Amino acid sequence: MRIAQDNSSPSPSTPSGNSSPSPSTTSVGLVDPLNLNDKGLPALLGNVNRTLLGLIGLVALIMFVYAGITLLTSAGDSGKVTKAKDTMLYAAIGLIVVFASYAIVNFVIRLVTS
Repeated sequence: MRIAQDNSSPSPSTPSGNSSPSPSTTSVGLVDPLNLNDKGLPALLGNVNRTLLGLIGLVALIMFVYAGITLLTSAGDSGKVTKAKDTMLYAAIGLIVVFASYAIVNFVIRLVTS
């Protein structure tokens, strides 16, 4: 397969007779990957804290779904029912601990930054 080239139009040339294009002067802005917006360490800690809370919430949701499926498929087996109830209890206790720690950390960060 051969591709035909159109050579009928002249190539653009610069006033000096050089056919290479002139370099352009454009500025490039860099995006802040951590989304700090010049706020520093408190903003970074807030972003990390928010991310960890989201991941912990996801793990808690998965544990609740797992415990619910275990409870529904236990077919009256008291061992599986107990295991499912314990899993739900531990997931709820874990969420309470996480939210309490979030409140404490948020309180300390506000004390330090203000």
